[in-house]
Amino acid sequence: MSKRKLSRQQAWRIEKIQEERAKRAARRDSEAEQALTAGALGPEREGLVVAHYGTQVAVESEPGTSQRCHLRANLQGLVTGDRVVWCEGDPVGVVVAQLDRQSVLSRPDPYSKLKPVAANIDQINLVLAPFP
Repeated sequence: MSKRKLSRQQAWRIEKIQEERAKRAARRDSEAEQALTAGALGPEREGLVVAHYGTQVAVESEPGTSQRCHLRANLQGLVTGDRVVWCEGDPVGVVVAQLDRQSVLSRPDPYSKLKPVAANIDQINLVLAPFP
């Protein structure tokens, strides 16, 4: 049995959607880059990544206060617990650098490569129950 073929219209729609996604991603990156170069951002500060939302992260610089930040395109693999250097912006800041990790908790992905899950962990507690 042969593989189903896509019609020309289906192939065209798929290609168009992929182009639109690429344009949106490029626009997000360019907006963050423009804000960084235009000086619309505050001074660089150190912070801790407390949550990851796909293309944005929540960075906490002082206990109890966090701000959403865009990620620079050259930063890969940021996870919760990473120490970062970031610039504060009016609605959204920008993460400009990642500091060294003290420790990494990782798990294997479906392709047997290690994927980081959390960083700079001091303590892990395991709770086991003998009965469900």
